[in-house]
Amino acid sequence: MRYKDSKTQLCSGMTFLEVVIAMVIMTIIFTAILPLTRGIQNSWNSKKGSTETLQNGRVLTEHLTRNLSKASEITAVSEASETNGFIEYLDNDGSTMRYDVNNSYVEFGPVGNLSTLAGPVSQLQFTCYNILNLDTPIADVNNVTSIRFVRAEATMSNPSEMAQDKTFTASAFLYTNANPATEESYDPNLVAYYPFEGNYNNVITGQAADPCGTTGIVTDPSKGLVLDQPYAGTNKIFGDYLNCGNDAVRYIDTAVTVAAWVKLPDPGKSGVAIVSKGYAWKLVVDGSSASFRIDHFDLNPPGEYPVGEKNICDGQWHHIAGTFNGIRQCIYIDGQLEESISRTGTINPYDQYVFWIGGEVNRRISYIGLIDDVCVYDDALDANEVLDLYLNGPSVDEGSGETQVLP
Repeated sequence: MRYKDSKTQLCSGMTFLEVVIAMVIMTIIFTAILPLTRGIQNSWNSKKGSTETLQNGRVLTEHLTRNLSKASEITAVSEASETNGFIEYLDNDGSTMRYDVNNSYVEFGPVGNLSTLAGPVSQLQFTCYNILNLDTPIADVNNVTSIRFVRAEATMSNPSEMAQDKTFTASAFLYTNANPATEESYDPNLVAYYPFEGNYNNVITGQAADPCGTTGIVTDPSKGLVLDQPYAGTNKIFGDYLNCGNDAVRYIDTAVTVAAWVKLPDPGKSGVAIVSKGYAWKLVVDGSSASFRIDHFDLNPPGEYPVGEKNICDGQWHHIAGTFNGIRQCIYIDGQLEESISRTGTINPYDQYVFWIGGEVNRRISYIGLIDDVCVYDDALDANEVLDLYLNGPSVDEGSGETQVLP
């Protein structure tokens, strides 16, 4: 009699052919998956590289703008065509500071003691302008005393294989090197002035704004060349505005004055911004009048703003000005105070929002009408100064000790 062990199991082994087939299947699977894995890795590296490049670019441009704007004198600069450029200047304490490129990295610091600032870069170029001609670069950069405006362009290298390099631009108007016998010296608190005399330039910095949609310059019978955002019905859709960037108004946080001449149709469109910087501050058409608003949550009491009573939607020119000095927020129309309210605190500059004329970046309705002589100060004008601005426009001192009105 035979006995069968119940614990014993018979298992057949894999044949050679089955082993070969399994290996072929595994090879096909890995061949299909490996490119996807590489693509995911490359995509991640590309995004990481782009983020680092963007952060480096922002650090560099803000550093250049902030420091060059405070320079007391430009002492040396490279030719505009030099891709590994440099610039030297005297700061407020008399130290000579320098930007240059070393081993593909931008360096900054006192001459002879530079430290790495940002990079890697494939290009750093400085282009300089004279206050009397902000359209044509200075040909002789050795004549440093004539430099009043500097534009720096840097191309940041992206370390990722599949990503692209990115170019950043910084600009700075220098309250320095001026010849008081021949050049105008502006109120140092006037950071932006747009007279629209045939162009969209901020005459303080020389930087040109970017018109969008049907925004353009036309001739008005009483004021000459002005900014026009044509009438297209009271429910005009967002799309017409002047993008002025951020450089001139970036650091306004303790006090501000925003002013403009406006000519609105009857009826006007209530709630649209005349001049704005996102939630930070804005002049607004409010009903048939105007208001000056600063972000509701940054000042106390929150949610309040001064509103005018005078009708500005009558087809006539009116001068609107809003001011904030840290304790009071005011709205003026045609040189006269309309309302003043008590508000305290610091303005949030909302750096993510750019400075617009004729619209607001976070709203969907454009301004309809004409605009002229837009002014922004990083200080609060008092009532007499607002009246003078209304009567005479922004003034300059041409070195004679007497204040003269801009043409």
